[in-house]
Amino acid sequence: MSEKEVLQELLKTVQGMQNGMQEMQTNMQEMQTNMQQMQTNMRVMQKDISEIKDKTQNIENRVENIENRVENIESRVENIESRVENIESRVENIENRVENIENRVENIENRVQNIEERTLKLEITQENVTNKHIALLMEGQQLNAEKLKAVDQKLEKLDNIEAGMVALEAITMQNTIKIKEKIG
Repeated sequence: MSEKEVLQELLKTVQGMQNGMQEMQTNMQEMQTNMQQMQTNMRVMQKDISEIKDKTQNIENRVENIENRVENIESRVENIESRVENIESRVENIENRVENIENRVENIENRVQNIEERTLKLEITQENVTNKHIALLMEGQQLNAEKLKAVDQKLEKLDNIEAGMVALEAITMQNTIKIKEKIG
């Protein structure tokens, strides 16, 4: 090979190397651009992570607030349940009193029935006895009538008490319904 050919060959090699170097420079510039983009992406990711942390903290705060509200509601429900138990106890007490009054009324009704039966027997006896005995019986009858009147007055008082108890029971029912509506 001649010197010129060698030089041409060398020139081609150098030009190839220059082309390779230019490609390397282009690749290096692309790598730098890519590195800058990666750094920018990293900053954006760090910002996003920071926002996620903030939002997570906000969510945790909201959940804690909700938990506090639920505890408050549970406390109120317990208070209402306690009040309802107290009302139920009072209603049970009223029911026992009403039952006692009903027993008393029944006892009075039995006594009145006995008085009526005795009065009927007295009337029959009065028809079959002489005038002398009739006068004596009239006095007894008058006494029985007064007793019957006193019993009627007591019955009337008991009826008034029973009416008051019925009204009290209705009011208690209304209050119980209102409480249940507030709870529900």
